[in-house]
Amino acid sequence: MNEYSPTDHLLQPPTSPSEAAAALLGYRSEEDVAAYERAMTYFAHFDKNGDGVVDRKEFESLHRDLVKNDITKLGYEEAWTEIDADGDGEITRNEYVDFLIA
Repeated sequence: MNEYSPTDHLLQPPTSPSEAAAALLGYRSEEDVAAYERAMTYFAHFDKNGDGVVDRKEFESLHRDLVKNDITKLGYEEAWTEIDADGDGEITRNEYVDFLIA
């Protein structure tokens, strides 16, 4: 006989990609999920070729927008170095989110 366990809900699959992403990132509130979705939409807008990373050419537009919206005051090269945490020459979604929440 199967009895209910308090962790049974953890075995249920997420109902949406946003819920899945939020769960993986440890977000719990609706505000956190909404902020994450906005960040992903924003990132995707600048990821012109849709490959999941922002290269230096794509970053030119992203950086201008980050400065315009007072998200950073760093110059282009400083911002690039800070956001591209692993130094591989591309900014991933995770690196971008880490930058935003730092």
